[in-house]
Amino acid sequence: MDTLKKSMNSLPGIKTYIHEAGKKAREEIDLLVFQASSENFAIPAKIVEEILLPWKYQPSPWLSQYITGVIAWQTEILAVINLEKLLKLAFTRLEKKTSHLVVVRIEGMALALESTKVIGLMSFSKESIQSIPPEIQSQPQGKFFQGYIKSESRFMLLLDLAKLIKYSLEEMQPDAVGNHLAKGN
Repeated sequence: MDTLKKSMNSLPGIKTYIHEAGKKAREEIDLLVFQASSENFAIPAKIVEEILLPWKYQPSPWLSQYITGVIAWQTEILAVINLEKLLKLAFTRLEKKTSHLVVVRIEGMALALESTKVIGLMSFSKESIQSIPPEIQSQPQGKFFQGYIKSESRFMLLLDLAKLIKYSLEEMQPDAVGNHLAKGN
């Protein structure tokens, strides 16, 4: 639980609400909730730069299997991360009517997350975020979750995007790119 408290304190966008004298202050965080496959995920709204309608991106088969391509966004080139592949979720065909790219910036780096559906912006108390059960945490994809929230109608996993970005960068091996280009592909 101490690990969860430490990681939650590092989340951007936490607001503290002061109540009447003698009552405990309540801290809330605004989260963007979206789907990848049929799973609900949440990320701090403060790190979301933009939500894009379905966007045609340049496929890059020589990059990591989790990076399905790149897009030009504003003045940057962004990697498009496929959470279904990264988290080993059931494949869902992206529908033009509901799918989006969620552009986020964390630790100075921007990237785009493929989403089958953006559910919306929601506020939760910091106390409503629970620790990830050990059986999920022990799985390879468990390292990408900071916690979960269970509301009346939804179960949402809070993504640890800093770890996700670090892992994605480690997967982009310069040797693989160089070998691909050397072959003239």
